Amino acid sequence: MKPLLTLGALLLSASAVIADDLIYLKCNGTVQFKEIDSTEKKILKEINKEVTIHYEIDAKKQLLVDSSDPKDPSAIKIWNGMIFEQIKLKEGTMTGNIHTQIAYDPPGKIAGRSTVREDDSNFEYVADLAGSCEASDASAYEASK
Repeated sequence: MKPLLTLGALLLSASAVIADDLIYLKCNGTVQFKEIDSTEKKILKEINKEVTIHYEIDAKKQLLVDSSDPKDPSAIKIWNGMIFEQIKLKEGTMTGNIHTQIAYDPPGKIAGRSTVREDDSNFEYVADLAGSCEASDASAYEASK
């Protein structure tokens, strides 16, 4: 279950208010977690969880910061009102990828997928995020920490 929560924490959403080069978003959505036996291609466990994510986006430095993990900003690409995040994971015996897209100008949909595999087993963990974002501000971001 811990890998599923890790995926969920990494996969979250956005909304936009611009102050200087900072944009703040509040995203609400659903994360669908799956534990899969990759040998048998069978879903062993499936859980849905409602989430609220507060983001601070530094458009100038192209960084995305989740208020639940402010010391670990993600490098992003910004294009045409969209934020694109791609992360490669390597933690202990686990490796994986995270891909997230967030509409911020104007605020809109958020979607993401995290896939993590345990190197020493046949298990794969997948987290799919779908939701929407709205404009927020610095005080809401700080309060959500």
